[in-house]
Formats: sequence, C-alpha cells, structure tokens
Amino acid sequence: NELLKSGTILMNTYKILGVKDQGGMGAIYKAESRLLADEEYAVKEMLDNYSSVKEKQEGLDLFQQESDILKKLRHPNLPRVHAFFEENNRYYLAVDYIRGRTLEDIVESATDFIPESVILRWSTDLCNILEYLHHQKPPIIFRDLNPRNIMLEEGTGDIKLIDFGIARFFKAGQSSDTLSLGSPGYCPIEQYGRGQTDIRSDVYTLGATLYHLLTKKVPIAAIERIKPTPVALKPPGKINRRISPHIEQAILQALEINPDNRYQTVGEMRQALFTKSKTKKIAQNTQKTTTTKTSD
Repeated sequence: NELLKSGTILMNTYKILGVKDQGGMGAIYKAESRLLADEEYAVKEMLDNYSSVKEKQEGLDLFQQESDILKKLRHPNLPRVHAFFEENNRYYLAVDYIRGRTLEDIVESATDFIPESVILRWSTDLCNILEYLHHQKPPIIFRDLNPRNIMLEEGTGDIKLIDFGIARFFKAGQSSDTLSLGSPGYCPIEQYGRGQTDIRSDVYTLGATLYHLLTKKVPIAAIERIKPTPVALKPPGKINRRISPHIEQAILQALEINPDNRYQTVGEMRQALFTKSKTKKIAQNTQKTTTTKTSD
C-alpha cells in the first residue's frame, strides 16, 4: 500500500507527478502523458486496505463499475475516462485532470457565507448533471454528492463531478442496496440498508450539499434523526439568515427522511429553487382533487 513515487511510469504511458488526495480505500495522483505533450491525467489507485477477500472483491467491483459508468457518459460537467488497468497487482483508473478547487475547500476557506446567487449558479450545473445521469437507461444514481466530490474548474468556472466511486445503475424491483455506502450527513436513510437508492436519494444528497454550501455546516446525519431520541435537523435559515425562504423550504423538502415526501425528481427540485412563490404548487395540489385527469 505504499503510495507511488513521483516519476513512476504506468502502462508505459502515465508518468506520476505527485499525490493529489488520499482516502481510506484509494489515492489520486496527478500524472502526465509520455506520449502526448501537455496531456495531464488524474490517476486513481485502489489501495488494499480491506479486511477480507470478499470485501476486497466488493471494492474492486465498485472500482470497475466506476470505470464502466464513466466510459459510457459524455457530458461537459463530467471527466472523461481514458483507461482502467492493472499493473503489479494494483488497479488504476485514469481520467481527465481537472484544474481547480473542490467546493468543500472553497466554502471552508471563505471567511463569510458564499452568496446565495453563486450557490444557485452552481446548483444549475449540479441539476443538469444529475438529470443527465437519471435519464440514462437504466438510470444512474450517483449516491455520493457532496462538496468534496464537486470541483470548480479553474478558468472556466464550470462545475465538475469527479468521483463515481459508489454510483450505481438503478435496478427496478430490488428492495435494498447490497452495500451501505456514502458520506454521513449527506446520504439518505435508504443508504443505511433501509431500502433501495433511487432518483430521490440523489435529491436528498443535493439538498444536503446545498445546505452545507449555504451554511458552512454539514447537516445532521439521517440516521441520527430517526433514533429513539432523535436529533432535529436545524433549518438552514437559522444558521444563515440571508437564505431566501423558498430556498430554505426547497432544501428542507429535499432532506425529508421519507423519500415519498421529497421532490420526486431533480427537475421538481430545480423548479422549487428558482420559483420564489409556492402558490403555483399549492394550487396544483388543490386542483387535483377537483379536476379531471386530462385538465391536470
């Protein structure tokens, strides 16, 4: 599990320049091409920190799945995958190198709250990416949206979603997910083995991400909110008084414990974020009890 040294050559193509990030199960290196001038890559390595052969195989399956998912996708806010390979019994994934900073770094280093208008601009890109993933066949559920997995690209100001480590294809009819993965504070209750993740799970993670970006606080974990002595979710407007009421309401609905009470699609949440009055939605709900299906 020793990290690769600068100068290491992989696949006779990728020259390692240094370590960019490291977690419990993986490391990310910056690399350059030995074949193409000015071509840079992020090379992700799966570290062998697993406690059993079975656990390692599950980790490798997720790593392979990340490659399989990214290879099929073409979107301006997603990195392209260049190679998935094994060398010296170690596994690697090479993708576009994104110059920039994570939203977590931007928010945590700011001395004041990021303006709501800036967060909404970022949320437009996030909604676009998630809707693109959800419209794949079968739908792709990202499952781990949080400020650490989102980068603001240097120069362009574009949002880039950078880590598909626990994304999955939606399997209709499956009652629960095999693995309980995700980042505490961002993942919904169904990611604790209490149901299958679906589009509404990404709605929850989007709500949690916006909560953090606007308040500089990670929301209380979903599992803490359903304990015998539950910990209440503090409304974001109580932390940042400058949050607009309709933005706060959109975030709180996205963070509902019961998936049926959340927005059912990212499109619904997008509309709520950019619609200052909820009068229209209330009128529609009332209308459903008094009008025909056609007029609805």
